[in-house]
Formats: sequence, structure tokens, C-alpha cells
Amino acid sequence: REKMIEAMATRYNPSTKSLDLSKFYACPLFTNNQLFVPLNRPAVLLAALNIVAQHTKHDLYGLSLENNHIYLGEGLIWIRRLFPELKVLDLAGNKFSDLKELRCLSGYTIEVLNLLRNPVCDTEDKERYKRDVQQFFPMLTKLDNSELP
Repeated sequence: REKMIEAMATRYNPSTKSLDLSKFYACPLFTNNQLFVPLNRPAVLLAALNIVAQHTKHDLYGLSLENNHIYLGEGLIWIRRLFPELKVLDLAGNKFSDLKELRCLSGYTIEVLNLLRNPVCDTEDKERYKRDVQQFFPMLTKLDNSELP
């Protein structure tokens, strides 16, 4: 727990209220101490999010969970519950293969979402993909680094 707090402190930007937890498992604070902190396990993700919520007083604008091998939406519900004001969510480079995994975040006021390099993006029908994502996130202005109409 102490190492998680220490690692997060170096990854939090107070001026933008953003936290970068990309490749969190590979953080030297963990690897140098033979610790494995996989955010793709819902219990570990929840523990991490609770620490963040405690230290930011639930006031987080941007969160990057890029490249953490996350494939289940199960732990993501806590993002919505703990950070109601979150506007930017980066889930790029994970293992989401179905948009249904993001259903727990449906209706959330996310404005910027990045799902690049997830299997769910490997679709021929990009327009349908965009429409489907927008149904979950009606406030989206940017998806996968592209502005939405």
C-alpha cells in the first residue's frame, strides 16, 4: 500500500488534476521490490482507485489506465463512483474485446475517451463503433484521439 501511494504521488499532476497509471505494474518502485501490482485484477484496481480518491478528495479530471492488460469492466464501475467529475479516460492498449465491458460506465459524463489498441477497435465498421461508444458516453467530444462531430 505504501509503495502504491509513493508511485501514485510521482504520477499525479495537481495542476491538471490528472493521474497517469499507464503500465503501473512496471513501475520501478514495484519491480525493484519484487512487487506485482496488476491493475487488471478488479481488487487491485479498486485498492488503487480508493487510494487516489482519498488523496484527491474524489476530485480527478483525467485518468490514464493505458497498457495495464485490463480486460474486464468489473473494476471500472468504481471510477464512476469515486470520481464523478472525471472527463478524460485513457484505456488505450488494454484487452477490451467487447464494448459491453464498458457498460458499467454508460451515461458517465466522460468527454474524452481513448480505446486505441484494444481488440474492440479492430472493426471494419468504424462508424458503427463510434455510434456504439457514443451511446454509452453521450457527452463524448473526442474518441481515440479524433474529434467527434
